[in-house]
Amino acid sequence: MTSTAKAAFGTTLKKGTTAIAKLTSIGAVGVTREMIDATSHDSADGYKEYIPGLIDTAELPIEGILNKADDGQTALLTDLEAGTCDSYTIEGPTGNAFKYDFSAYVTAYNAGPFNYDGKITFSASLKISGKVSCTAAT
Repeated sequence: MTSTAKAAFGTTLKKGTTAIAKLTSIGAVGVTREMIDATSHDSADGYKEYIPGLIDTAELPIEGILNKADDGQTALLTDLEAGTCDSYTIEGPTGNAFKYDFSAYVTAYNAGPFNYDGKITFSASLKISGKVSCTAAT
């Protein structure tokens, strides 16, 4: 039986049209639906009842190798400081064609650690704002 699993190696994250270089990890694009408690004194058999509420998006964590000369990495800190909401795209690698488009705010940016025996890394978090579009990439 052939596996349908695909490797993630080669996945890219772009801010607008600018790729964010040297990423080692792109977190999950997550959405959840809030459930509103609609329980009343008439609820059957003492069970809580719910109705669907609004959909919210998760924080999207990213990590990579620090490269202060990279425009994509530099833009993350700039957007955090400015409070800018911008467009982002995650694209799957060749052979695993998918594309997520969304708007997001940068909510965290960290440089380091600076260990004597390791590479210098950075991490950031993006808070998706609004609906995420998922399509098959061409």
